[in-house]
Amino acid sequence: MKKYWKLFMLGIFTFSLLGIHYVQAARETSDYLTLGLKTIHGDESVVAERTFYGSYNQSNIYQSAIVKLNGARTALKGLYVYDMFSYIPIEMEPLTKQYRSFIRGKMVQPMFYYEDEQRLLYVDITIKNNQTYPMPVTLHVSSLTKEDGKQVDYTATTLQSLPFEYVYVEDVQFVDGYIKVVANAFEAGRGSMLYVFTIDDKTRTVKEYKPLTTSEEGEEQVGNRLYKDYYSFTSQTKQTNFLYGSSTDYVEATPNSATSDESAKDFKLYKLDLKTMETALIDVPEAVRNNSSISTATNDATHFVVYGENNMLELYSYHFDNDEWTHIELENGFGVTARQVFLVDEVLYIWYEEYGDVVKSFVDAYDVTTGKQLYRGEITSKSDEPFYFRMSSVK
Repeated sequence: MKKYWKLFMLGIFTFSLLGIHYVQAARETSDYLTLGLKTIHGDESVVAERTFYGSYNQSNIYQSAIVKLNGARTALKGLYVYDMFSYIPIEMEPLTKQYRSFIRGKMVQPMFYYEDEQRLLYVDITIKNNQTYPMPVTLHVSSLTKEDGKQVDYTATTLQSLPFEYVYVEDVQFVDGYIKVVANAFEAGRGSMLYVFTIDDKTRTVKEYKPLTTSEEGEEQVGNRLYKDYYSFTSQTKQTNFLYGSSTDYVEATPNSATSDESAKDFKLYKLDLKTMETALIDVPEAVRNNSSISTATNDATHFVVYGENNMLELYSYHFDNDEWTHIELENGFGVTARQVFLVDEVLYIWYEEYGDVVKSFVDAYDVTTGKQLYRGEITSKSDEPFYFRMSSVK
C-alpha cells in the first residue's frame, strides 16, 4: 500500500512539473505585444539606453511590459510559479533571478527591499489585529551577505504595544549599522500616520520607533504620504533624505487643473533625515500645495510636476543640500496630461496620455535643470488592436 502511495505522489509531482513546463512554453509562444517608442522629435540617444517598465491592458488581458526604443517583447521569463498566483513588478525580475532562494516566500515588491554592494535586506511588518487593546508590532528581517551568501532571518518586536489596526512598509534603508523602516500605520480615530522603526542589526532589536506626524484625538489624519519612487527598486536604494506630506482634510479635485486629486486643506510638507532622525516643516510653494500628486525623488532633491498658468507643465524641485526650491517651465508642456515622472541621470522622463477614440501614451524627456525638451515619442505596438499602457519606472 505504501508503495502505491509513493507512486501516486510521484505521479502528482511529475504532472505538476509538466504543467508548469507547458504553461511556460505556452506563454513564451503566445502573442505578447512588442512595444516600442516611435520618435516624434528630439534626440534618440536620450532614450536609446533606457528601459521603460510598466504594464498594459489589451482586450481585458493584463501583462507586464517593457518598452525600448527599438521594441521589446513583454514576457516575464522564469517567474511563472510566482506569476500565476501574484503580481510581480517587472522591475523586480533581475532580483528574483539572481536571488531566487532568498526571495522565495516573500513579498516581491520594491518597498520591502534594500540592496547595496555588501547586503540584500528584506523587512516586513505584522501585527495581531485586536481592536480592544494595543498589541506589539513585529518586524520580520531577512539579511543576505553577498560575500559568503550567508542568510540570517530574525524577528524584532517593539517592547511597547501600539494601537494600530494595520501597518505596512513604505521603505527600507540601511544607515550606519541600523535598519530604518518607514511604515504607514492606521490607528482608529486618528487615521494614517507615518512611523520610522530603527532596528539594531547587531543586537536584532528595535532600538526606537518614531511617529513622523501626529494628529489630535478624534481628528482623522489623511494623506500622510512619503514622496518616493515606489516601484523603482534601484532609485530607492541608499536614500536617506525624504519629503513627506500631511493633511487633515481631503479634497477631491479634477486632474489636469490647478488642483489635483492630492489637494488638501491645511497641507503641510516636512523633510526627514534618516541619519539624524531630524524632521522639519518646510515652506511649500502654492502650486505644489495644490498639486503634489506627480513627483519623483532622489537623495538630492524631490521634484514635483505641476500644472501652472494656462495649463503649462512646470517643475518645482526641493533641494536638500541648501533647503531651497527651484522652479522652471517645461518646454512644449502645454496641455500635456502628465501621469507620472521619473528622473534618471539628470534627465526627467514624463509619461503622459492623450484621450480620443483610444488612449495614447507618450514619453517626454527634459533637461532637469533648464526644462528644455530633449525628446518626445509615442508608445506603439505592431498590433492593430488598441491597448492601454501604464508606466511604473525607468532604468
